[in-house]
Order: sequence, then structure tokens, then C-alpha cells
Amino acid sequence: VAALKGHPEHTGVLEAALGLLQVVALSDEGQYVLLAGRSVQVAAGALTEHADHEGVQEAGLGFFQNITFECQEGCEAALANDTIGAAVAALRAYPHNAGIQEAGLGHLRNLMDSPEGLAKVQECGHSQLALAALGAHPQHEGVQEAGLSLL
Repeated sequence: VAALKGHPEHTGVLEAALGLLQVVALSDEGQYVLLAGRSVQVAAGALTEHADHEGVQEAGLGFFQNITFECQEGCEAALANDTIGAAVAALRAYPHNAGIQEAGLGHLRNLMDSPEGLAKVQECGHSQLALAALGAHPQHEGVQEAGLSLL
């Protein structure tokens, strides 16, 4: 999180730091520590600031996917920081990138576990996003799983 805050313009640092957060967020303890450090807010800012960098988008969406997996506090933080908007923008901007499609759709799916998240994901046109990704990546198992789980 310190690297994200300390180097907000260096996309290489951002991509690497978001990739590390993605891994740390795989555990309950990691989620707790990251949420205490306001990581979702900082990561959301990085994705917004660097919408033109595929690596930052893919790593950031992977982090969002993991921080919201079976974690109500992660979902609340994600919704408060409009990660849905960042995910939708990346899904639309990078339809060719299977990693972005898998992580973005997975993140939206995880948010649907809360009533507020369900309503917001439905408002963003989740079915169209999922169908587009499924059609664009018929051989990618991760995209297929994420897309189908979102429908």
C-alpha cells in the first residue's frame, strides 16, 4: 500500500504492488490487514488514474476480485470506492485481454453477494459484459467460469 501511495505515477510500481496485494488478499488475515490499510481506496484511485495501462488494470481488478471474495468488509469498501465503475470501464476498454475480463467479471460476481452490490451490478449491464467476454474468449476457462457465474 505504501508503494501505491509513494509512487502514484509509476505504472511499473503500481502494477507490481497491485499484483502483490492480489496475492495477499487471498487469505482472511491478508484481507483484514489490507482493509485496515485502506488499500481499496488507494487501488481504486490507481485504476482511475491509469485507465490506459492494461497491466495496472489487470492487477488492480485481480486485487478487487480477491478482496471481495467471501468478505463483507471488502465488498463494502469496494462499493464505497466505486470499484464497479472501474471494473466496467476496464471490461469495455480491454475486451481482448482475458486477464482483465476474468478478474473484472469475477469482481462483479463477488459483489453480488450483498444486496447493495447485487443492485449496483445489475444496473451496470452485467449480463451484456459477461456475454461479450464469453464470446470473445471461448477457450479461456477463467473467463468462461467468471462470465457464467455472473449470469
